[in-house]
Amino acid sequence: IADVETAPSGAAALEALERHGPFDLVLSDLWMPKMDGYALCAALRADARWKALRVYAVTADVEARKLAVDRGFDGLLLKPLTSDSLARFLADLLPPAA
Repeated sequence: IADVETAPSGAAALEALERHGPFDLVLSDLWMPKMDGYALCAALRADARWKALRVYAVTADVEARKLAVDRGFDGLLLKPLTSDSLARFLADLLPPAA
């Protein structure tokens, strides 16, 4: 069981980190209003508190894979995500809950 926080924009994600952090992982769409995923990732990497936080881009754009990693993301998940593919990704990435 995981606690999940959602945010409609990168700016809202930063606010959620301030209010509810720390988190184990951020999954960010690349295209969001006000602050896109690239700007969110740059802001996280620039802040010492969040610099080591794992941040993955989520997009349908296969060509974005290299750009996302070059721009500071730890990796990329391709849409469409299913509950099974997301569960496998999380099981491989995160330690089991105690």
